[in-house]
Amino acid sequence: MPQKKIVPKSFRKKVQFRHSKDLIPPVYTLITALTVLAWNSYFKADLSGFSIPSLLAMLAFGFMWVHYFAGYLKTNFEPDLDTSKETKFTQYFVLLAILLHPLLIILNLRNIGLGLPPASFSSFFGKLGYFFIILGTISLSAFLLFEFKVKLEKKPKIWSAVLKLNDLAILLIILHGFRLGFVINSSFFRYVWLGYGLTLLYFFFDKYVQKKVIKKFVEVFIISLVLMAMAFISLAVNGKQLTSANDSKPQSTTLETDSKQKSVAQSNSSNLLRVTKAELSANNGLSGHKCLVAVNGTVYDATGNPKWKNGEHTPSVVPAKCGNDLSELIRQSPHGLRALNELNIVGKLQP
Repeated sequence: MPQKKIVPKSFRKKVQFRHSKDLIPPVYTLITALTVLAWNSYFKADLSGFSIPSLLAMLAFGFMWVHYFAGYLKTNFEPDLDTSKETKFTQYFVLLAILLHPLLIILNLRNIGLGLPPASFSSFFGKLGYFFIILGTISLSAFLLFEFKVKLEKKPKIWSAVLKLNDLAILLIILHGFRLGFVINSSFFRYVWLGYGLTLLYFFFDKYVQKKVIKKFVEVFIISLVLMAMAFISLAVNGKQLTSANDSKPQSTTLETDSKQKSVAQSNSSNLLRVTKAELSANNGLSGHKCLVAVNGTVYDATGNPKWKNGEHTPSVVPAKCGNDLSELIRQSPHGLRALNELNIVGKLQP
């Protein structure tokens, strides 16, 4: 009489789903499609500036998310799930991408005259942005430690610490992306990114709490996950509000009214000036002229703004000069449309 196969207790109620392996390839395809779609909608297939490093980073993170997703399926549904063939290529791609991502950014900043880090990072991304760059650097270091798996596995305690550090690192990358990610600034990908973050938090809850990997300070761990989820949601919602702020931004009736008069007229968008391309070009910020710029048909006044001097924005990935339509150039800005929030809207650009 054949012996009955003993199924581990943790899998007895979850063996109904036996198609995990068939699910992985379509998920890779979906992640790739969403990423390329978001990247193209933002960069318009422009391969200059931060375009390539952004695409590499987005794809690498998406593939890492699939690795975690496969691990979740394995521990909860199919203990014999083997995705080594499916993940072999992506593992090499992820390693290459996370190395090229910072290198290409450094080279780009150097090419536009900002020199090498840390000065170039601080100048371009600002002090707060520099903090999030540090988070990304910590994460990169943690991911690279994983490549020494063969040697580190011989020391169980060290390898266990490396695995935990990698889990923390991928959450830090979520924060890094929310603050510095180009595509996340202005597209639906912000909510895809939020989805990555929230599902990862659930994977870690399942791994550490439900599977009882940690036995001490469980309450503290759960509270930390909740706080991290709140941070992710806040960054997603606030970022969306920032990128759409132009629709509700205070507006003024003339180029010459003072700030008090502008605030009174803010609610009446029908009073906006119609600015011709010739008038826009004449206000180039030089020889006493105002500094006007146009983005997506809206004209902004940057006169007196400390970031706009001698007719141009400093620093800038590409020459952002007063008197020009910057609709295409602003895609290269790390802040996206958020950079316009501190400027007054003065009119609409005539076709």
